[in-house]
Amino acid sequence: CLGGTGATLVICLMFAFLAKSKELKAIGKASSIPVLFNVNEPFLFGAPIVLNPVFFVPFIFAPIANVWLFKIFVDVFNMDGFIYTLPWTTPGPLGIILGCGIKLLPVIFLVIVLVMDFVIYYPFFKVYDNQKLEEEKNTLVEQKNAKDEEKKAKQEEIDKIKEDITKITVTKEEIENIGKEIAKLEKDITGLEEAKTNKKGEIQKVEEEIATNAETIKELEDKRAAKEKELEGLKN
Repeated sequence: CLGGTGATLVICLMFAFLAKSKELKAIGKASSIPVLFNVNEPFLFGAPIVLNPVFFVPFIFAPIANVWLFKIFVDVFNMDGFIYTLPWTTPGPLGIILGCGIKLLPVIFLVIVLVMDFVIYYPFFKVYDNQKLEEEKNTLVEQKNAKDEEKKAKQEEIDKIKEDITKITVTKEEIENIGKEIAKLEKDITGLEEAKTNKKGEIQKVEEEIATNAETIKELEDKRAAKEKELEGLKN
């Protein structure tokens, strides 16, 4: 079978070059060379083909159809069977031509079997490719929705910050009014300081007057005391 178990060479190349799904295209390109050398395990379990209900029918039927076609060419068209034993890793198309003898019939058989495998696998390939496209589309929509939600949340956060900034922002007129009030307060404070200084001067003056009056009172008391002594002397 071309491409190992399940005749997967054609379907692998279809994945690599015909798939619209990015996932299938990547798997096909990564598996093409191993499958060409009949090592198709990466493709069987990477696609996957094994246990994949979409490919159940072609995976079983394609190898059987290849064997039937080979038997028809040998029995009906007298094509030689495999007359040479080649390493199992010999690329499938090359192995058919070399193994059956380098003749025209093996080349014709190779072309027909490739076309037949393509026809067998193609409908199932399209179904699976469309499924993967839908999954990728849904994934992209989910990612887009998640990004939109994240963007919306960030925008709401930004709007909230702007609103908070607006609340605490002081306008130019308010700043000027506050400046005028501060200047007025400073002027009032200066006036109070001057009044305080004046009051201190007045208090000091009053204190000086009180001191002067106290001295005068003391002198008067001294004079009164002297007069009282004179009166007492006269009485005696």
